Amino acid sequence: MIAGYDVSNVANLQPSIYRAFGNIELLPWVSAAFTLGHAGVTPLLRSLMNLGDLKWFQAATMIIFITGSAVAGAASSVQALIIGRVLLGIGSSGAYLSILVYNVILAKPAEHSRLNSLIGAGFAVGLILGPVVGGAFAQNQNTTWRWAFYINIPVTAIAMALNIMLYPTVALAPSESLLEGLRRIDGIGATLHVATLVAFDVACLFSGTVWAWASGSIAAWVIFATLLVLYCLQQYFCWFTNPEQRILPLRVLSNRIGLLVSIATACAAVGYSITIYYIPLFLVFTRGDGPVQAAVHTLPFICVYIATAVIAGSLFPVIRRYAIFYFISGLFLVAGSGAILFIDQTSPLSRLMGITALIGAALGLSFQTGATVLTRALPTGLRIDSAVIISLTQNASITTSLAIAGCIFQNVGRQHLESAIGKFGFSAADINQALAGLESPVWAAGSSEASRLAVTAVTTILIQLFYISLAAGCLLLVCACLMKWEALNSVNPDNQDDHSKGLHPAA
Repeated sequence: MIAGYDVSNVANLQPSIYRAFGNIELLPWVSAAFTLGHAGVTPLLRSLMNLGDLKWFQAATMIIFITGSAVAGAASSVQALIIGRVLLGIGSSGAYLSILVYNVILAKPAEHSRLNSLIGAGFAVGLILGPVVGGAFAQNQNTTWRWAFYINIPVTAIAMALNIMLYPTVALAPSESLLEGLRRIDGIGATLHVATLVAFDVACLFSGTVWAWASGSIAAWVIFATLLVLYCLQQYFCWFTNPEQRILPLRVLSNRIGLLVSIATACAAVGYSITIYYIPLFLVFTRGDGPVQAAVHTLPFICVYIATAVIAGSLFPVIRRYAIFYFISGLFLVAGSGAILFIDQTSPLSRLMGITALIGAALGLSFQTGATVLTRALPTGLRIDSAVIISLTQNASITTSLAIAGCIFQNVGRQHLESAIGKFGFSAADINQALAGLESPVWAAGSSEASRLAVTAVTTILIQLFYISLAAGCLLLVCACLMKWEALNSVNPDNQDDHSKGLHPAA
């Protein structure tokens, strides 16, 4: 839940952060830094997890999370705040991955799907609480926006103490010394993984906002493409590593089920991120919703998502045909994303809430299902790697889809705004502030023609972002059709004799 909270808690903090530090061009990084840190270190953390006791590995990552909360809360500049958010993402990645691995190790097959759905439900609750709690702190003069980060510290400290007391001691590679384990880590692959994600976000978030498209900023895309090719080649040919130690567990993706389920999970993550980020923004622009109102109007999406995830988790051990879940999910996501394209600022709120509920049902069927499917379908030796792949696809898809959507929103949105209200003499800074949802002379115009035209322009591009979700739904549907319509065994055959095969109590 706390990880979900920190994904979205900055949604309503940006005006306060801008007033404190300025640097409007860096505001997108305040949001992106968390998911970038999360996705950037997930493969490396999988390797580090092997070096000792899983319980203390989780505790160490929670300490990083607490440190990030303190750095973000005490930040004296927007750059320091971004660093704090990156640390929060790194700590969150380790804690979340530990939870998935503990679930793989300790849960009985019949329990695994239900526990996965509860993990997803907790994440969703955190997502909806983030803007509400963060906005409430920002509006309170006694706390300010900084307490949106400080609140993490006591909550995480309590959770860490409980985990240390309650979780069993487990070592994933007990026969390996610390130095031997460190030498075997694929450092080149880990570096290329982080560099590729950072280069992509830099190219997306700065192109057209900080750098003109016709300028030398094209170099950012060239650098990203070069890093991506190098990363793919290094992993495929195992340069400076070997197939067992390379940073990405590609053995999971070499399996048909592993590849299709991973792509389907990524598609669900794209639909999730677009909906949870941009529907509240649409409500802010069209209805003037505050943090609490926007959260309330997002409840149909969240509640249906949680209910569907829990129901799917309970039904999976009975139905066992995983392709059905993904096929229905794809249909719902295509239908919901397609329907939302016909929404505008004059549409009834009930219609929007109904459509987002349909999208919530789609994502409840597929966002967390992959971990359960791969745990049952793949050999025992790949269970933990499958959890890594699911965590990585979820968070890498969120950060990349938000970077793409942010790039489109900033650049196409600016074009729409300039075309709509350029004749009123607003400056480029006024338009940038209006597009970011900050205080701007554009909105100070109140009910004037300029304000009405601006709302129409912004809401049009917000709705058009759901073409991304529609494309993800179509790809999800294709993946479902390519899956084998087979029933998975209720217990992985490799697990029947020893559910914890390959895992040992730490000394």
